[in-house]
Amino acid sequence: MGKPGQIIQDYVDRAFGRFVDLRAEGEPPLTPWTPPPAAGLARVEEHLADRYGVVVKKLTPLDCGVYRLDRGDGSSWVARVFPRARSVAAVKADAEVLRFLESHDFPSERLADDAPISEVDGHRILVTAFVAGKPPGGTAVTGKWQGDALGRLHTLPLEGAPKRAGGGWHSLSLDGGGRAADFAILFELLDDLRRIAPPTDRKHVDALVGALEATDLCEDLPQCLVHVDFGGPNLLKSPDGSFTVIDWTGSGRGPRIESVAAVLGPLPATAQKAAIAAYRQHVQPTDDELGRLEGTL
Repeated sequence: MGKPGQIIQDYVDRAFGRFVDLRAEGEPPLTPWTPPPAAGLARVEEHLADRYGVVVKKLTPLDCGVYRLDRGDGSSWVARVFPRARSVAAVKADAEVLRFLESHDFPSERLADDAPISEVDGHRILVTAFVAGKPPGGTAVTGKWQGDALGRLHTLPLEGAPKRAGGGWHSLSLDGGGRAADFAILFELLDDLRRIAPPTDRKHVDALVGALEATDLCEDLPQCLVHVDFGGPNLLKSPDGSFTVIDWTGSGRGPRIESVAAVLGPLPATAQKAAIAAYRQHVQPTDDELGRLEGTL
């Protein structure tokens, strides 16, 4: 085993180290919030302009590796620049999810081009249409829309849907998978963290490990197509009042009740009630699912 903390740093390098070969010698170690070097963004701009024959006016960071691409001759796009460790197969599956959703007229972001995947310096890039809007907050109106849309999502036929497991966080499980894939990585990282933590802090690491071990993954319960985080910053309300769910990276098949819990957890009580009532118009959870809701929440 390497020196304490090395597992954590190696993971950060793989997950967030975009265009690391262009970093200046002697720069401090990477963190998840370290932006790629300017030369890396210039490579992305040049690549997208050549690939799609567009004029790139500006790349604006929206999230880690996610950029708004303002074009001089058309509407804006979003470019998701993935770490090298994320395989082309995983990115192709992301595009398959968006094609599937569009075929069912689901209110998700749309692919920006018929060939939306490309690669520059080993980094796969997926381009989608930019959605104007802001997160609407946890109102009853928002909760009702979330519950209705989640119910629609959970009743889509799995035939024709991507077969990969989903529900894991794509910035943790880089090649996709469910929450079990997340937990496997977290246990390794937390073990490494325990080795470098002061003795007084190790109890907190142990408490977190215990909480993870007690979480019900519900893998034996009914499955459907799930979004990793069907709300928060991934739900946008446009100026015309319409809602759109964005960032389907890592989505796939997962436990239905786990997806419900992820939506209900952050909502205030009035929004929760509205979401539950709207969801039940489409789906009636089983007694087993309801009995295990708290364990996965």
